[in-house]
Amino acid sequence: TVCVGHFKYTVNSSKDGTEPVVEGNHVVILGFSNNTLALLEQLAVADDKGTQALLALQPKDQVDQQARNVELRNARLAVRSGNWCSAHAMRHVGANTAGIVIIPEDPSVCRASSDAQTIAALLTLRREEWPLSGRVVAQCALARNEQLMQSIHPGKTLILSGDKLGGLLVQSAQDEGLCNIYDQIIGFEGDEFYCCDEHGLEGLTFGQLSFHLLGAVAVGIVDCWDRFLLNPEHGRLIRRNDKIVVLAEDAKSFSMSEKPYWDYPAWQNARPPAQFQERKANDFAKARALVCNFNDRGVGHSILIALDSFLGMGSQVDIYTGLAEEECKQAIDGAQEQEGHTFRNITVKIIHVPYANMASAHELEKLPINAYDHIFFLADGPDGQSADRRSIAMILQMQSMASGSARRKFDPVVQVSCKTTVAQLEMCGVVSCIDTNLIMSRCLAMVGMNEVAHWVLSDLLGAGGNSLHIQDLNDYLAEGETLPLYISFAEATAMVNSAAQQVLIGWSSEIVSSKRSWRELPCHDTPAAGSSDLLRQWTINPKEKLRARPWRDHDRIVVIKLTPQASGERVTDETRTLRRQTICHNRTSHAGRCVLKEGNI
Repeated sequence: TVCVGHFKYTVNSSKDGTEPVVEGNHVVILGFSNNTLALLEQLAVADDKGTQALLALQPKDQVDQQARNVELRNARLAVRSGNWCSAHAMRHVGANTAGIVIIPEDPSVCRASSDAQTIAALLTLRREEWPLSGRVVAQCALARNEQLMQSIHPGKTLILSGDKLGGLLVQSAQDEGLCNIYDQIIGFEGDEFYCCDEHGLEGLTFGQLSFHLLGAVAVGIVDCWDRFLLNPEHGRLIRRNDKIVVLAEDAKSFSMSEKPYWDYPAWQNARPPAQFQERKANDFAKARALVCNFNDRGVGHSILIALDSFLGMGSQVDIYTGLAEEECKQAIDGAQEQEGHTFRNITVKIIHVPYANMASAHELEKLPINAYDHIFFLADGPDGQSADRRSIAMILQMQSMASGSARRKFDPVVQVSCKTTVAQLEMCGVVSCIDTNLIMSRCLAMVGMNEVAHWVLSDLLGAGGNSLHIQDLNDYLAEGETLPLYISFAEATAMVNSAAQQVLIGWSSEIVSSKRSWRELPCHDTPAAGSSDLLRQWTINPKEKLRARPWRDHDRIVVIKLTPQASGERVTDETRTLRRQTICHNRTSHAGRCVLKEGNI
C-alpha cells in the first residue's frame, strides 16, 4: 500500500509539475511563447529520443494545452512553471545538469525588455556556473546587446542574433529563390555544416581545397587560435592544425583526398585571367517599396534598415499599417536609435488604415501598386493563422488590381506563420515565402547541437559578414569567353574560384517549373530566362561533382559572398580577423566589468 501510494504521488507530482526533472545532458528551454512550439519540433528532429525540459511563466496546464499538437516524435517534453530567471526554478528543470540551455527571444514584450530578461537569466546561470558541462544558447533581440550577452557567461554562451532576417527578406525580393535556399541549409533535413582536421592538406590554398573534398564543399577555416573565417581569400594557405568547415550531408558522408579529383592549377594556367563582373547588379539602385502589415514588433524594423542599406539614395518606402501614424513614427525612430542607424537612402511614408479595414479592396485601391518595385507582406495578427489569412486576402486583391507589366512582375516577399500558407501562395504564383520564426527556431536548435553552426550562422545572419547570393555564371567569364553547353560542378567551382572571393555551394536544378501552370516542364519547353513564370529548383552541394549537365540561359549558381559595401571598399581577411579580435577584447573587458557589478550586487 505504501509503494502504491508513493507511485501515485510521483505520477501526480509529475503531471502537476511539482516534481523536479531528474535528467542529464538534456535540453532546457527558458521561457514559453507561440514561437517556442517550432523550436520544440526542431529539437525533436535533431534528437527524436531526447528529453526537453521547458520552464514557463505560464501555468503548466496552459502550456500543455498549447503544446499538445507539437510533433515531438519519440522525444519527451517535461513542462514546469516558474520564474525562469530564478536559480531555484532553473534547478527544477535540471539546468545544472543540462547539455544545452536555450533562451529564446520573448515576442510578447518589446525587444529591449526581452533582452533584459535574457540578461537576467544569463547572470543567474553565471552565478551558479550552470550548466556544469553543457552550453548556453541565447537569442538576442537587439544587435547592440550581443557583445554584452556574450561577456556575461564567457566560454559557455553562444549568442545568436536575427538582425539580418530583414536583410534576408530584402535579398529575396532581388534574388528569387533565396527563401528556398535558406530553407535547405538551415535545418536538420538537408546538408549541414561540419568541422574537420586538415588531414595532411597543409600547404594547399583555400581555392584548391574543394577539389580535394569528396561529397562536401569547403566554406571556411578555423585557425589554430580558434579564429573562424567564412569565405576566406582563396590564396590563403592551409596551415598545420587548421580546421576546415564544410557543408555536407552528414559527418560520415564526405572524405578528403591528397590527390585532387580536378586539376585546378592546370585548368587555371590554361585559361585567360577572369574577374567577376556582375552585369545586372541591382544593389544600391533607387527604387520604391511597399511594406504591408508593419508593426512595432518583429522583422519590420530590420527590413527598413536593410532597405536603407540595399537601395540607392532617394528611394521611398511606403508603410501600410494599422498603427496610428504618430505611433508608427515613434516605433521607427526608436528602432533607428536602438540600432544606432539613421536612414540615409530612404524616406518613409506612413499610410495608416484602421486595422479592421486593412484587407478591404477600398483601401488597397488607394495604393499605387503599379509603381512599386518591391512589395513585402509581414505577419501581423493575434495569431499566425489569422495573420496569414489576411496576407493572402491582400495579395489576391492586389494581384488582380495590378495591370500590364506590373501584374506580370507582381511577386511579393511574404513572411508566413504556417506551412499550409506556403502551398496556398504557390497556387497564386507567389513563391518567395519565408517563416522567420521557423528559421530562428532551426538556428537555435542547430547551434545548440553543433557549435560549428554558430560560427556560420552568426556570419550569415549577423551584421556585415557574408550572405548567400544567386548569380549568373556568365559574370565569371574571362573577356571573350563563352559558357560551355555542358558543365560540371567542379568546373563551375573553378570558374568562381578564379574570378572572385566567393564560395560556390549549389546551382539551379535541371528540373524547371512554371509558376502559372505549376507543373514540370520538359527540358525542351522551358520558360525564357527573363520570364516571370520561371520557377527554379535548387540543388545544394551536388554529390556528383564531375558529372557534366546541360547549362541553359536561365540557370544560376548559389554562392557565399561578402556583403557588398556601399562605399565599394574591399574587406580583407586581415580586416575581418582584426575586427573579431577587437570584439573578443571588448567581450573580455565587458566580462571583467560584469563580474564587478555582480560582486557589488
